[in-house]
Amino acid sequence: MNLNRVSPGRHLSGKCFAWAIAMVLMLAGAAQGQPDSAGGPDSSGSWKPVKSPTPPPAAPASDDGMLQTVLMVAGAIVALVVVVLVVRILMKKMKEHAGSSADPVTPDRGVVLNGFRFQNHISTGQSSQVWEVVEGHSGRHFAMKTLLPEKAREADMRQFLFHEAEVGRELAHPNIIRIVKVDHSKHNPNFIMEFFPSGSLKLKIMHKHMDFIREHGHSILKQAATALAFMNAKGWLHRDIKPDNILVNASGEVRIIDFALARRIRTGFGLFRKPKCQGTRSYMSPEQILCKRLDGRSDIYSFAAMAYEMVTGRPPFRGADSRDLLRKHLSEKPVSPEFHNPQVTKEFADFLLRMLAKKKEERPKDFHEVLMKLKTISVFKGQKVQAGAS
Repeated sequence: MNLNRVSPGRHLSGKCFAWAIAMVLMLAGAAQGQPDSAGGPDSSGSWKPVKSPTPPPAAPASDDGMLQTVLMVAGAIVALVVVVLVVRILMKKMKEHAGSSADPVTPDRGVVLNGFRFQNHISTGQSSQVWEVVEGHSGRHFAMKTLLPEKAREADMRQFLFHEAEVGRELAHPNIIRIVKVDHSKHNPNFIMEFFPSGSLKLKIMHKHMDFIREHGHSILKQAATALAFMNAKGWLHRDIKPDNILVNASGEVRIIDFALARRIRTGFGLFRKPKCQGTRSYMSPEQILCKRLDGRSDIYSFAAMAYEMVTGRPPFRGADSRDLLRKHLSEKPVSPEFHNPQVTKEFADFLLRMLAKKKEERPKDFHEVLMKLKTISVFKGQKVQAGAS
């Protein structure tokens, strides 16, 4: 570190603080009636001190004089507070400007951003990319989620990204992806998270890895339900549970990702605010589609739709178009998963249908009840129930 280097913000702060102290002293002097000058030029142009006339004997302080002094001192204090606030605003603006002065960086293998070198591209979405990155000074591997260059200046996209990062930072759980660092820069907004070598559950389903799902399916559901129980207990709804947002590695370990749509469970006056209709159509609960107030039972419905697709290879409903799909969520009873996969146990099939009930009152009351049930049933036929399995 260069100890001789002083940041512009610190220099500005020192100047403003000195100016503020000078103002206070000036006002305090004015309050005491001190003259502003100490001399003047004589007829020859030379400067000579001017002696102050001997003051008359002090008269008893009047109430008006004391009030004037108090008001002047109070004004000086207010001025100091205003200066401090102005300094803080200016320093914040300078920090934002410093963060935005860097040239935009296009993610590519070998490129370095804020000390992290892009190593391998993991995925690209509609507005963002995820890369495996390596921290320069430690050599540790992380994952970076960054907005696409054309989306980096869009306020709503930035809000989604930063919201996702902040929610993730609140949720420290072994089955929830860990957020390490957030960068609010103007050109390259991103956040750093743990690197979890894996693929999504959606990929396992698409590639028909049924042997893997048969071996690890019960554990995958228990881990996901445990993470969601924790999330709901912390006062958050995920609102976008789907196979794409469940990461599963080769050992069957799970991480839940993507908190862009997560919202606080409403309480108090929040109950009167109408929620936004957001989600992924194939997994949205009826109350989510109708923009009603949500609680943890909405996440249970989405969890069941995800589990249905995991064991059958298809979501519980398909529609001719998006409107038809949403209508089925609202009014059509799903076919038992046994119909699509005879290897699914009747106990698990019945439990899935209960979690997919149209009325939330008919579903399990929370994920703790889901976990208790999962301890007593098998997902696939021929498997023994292992209550202690993770």
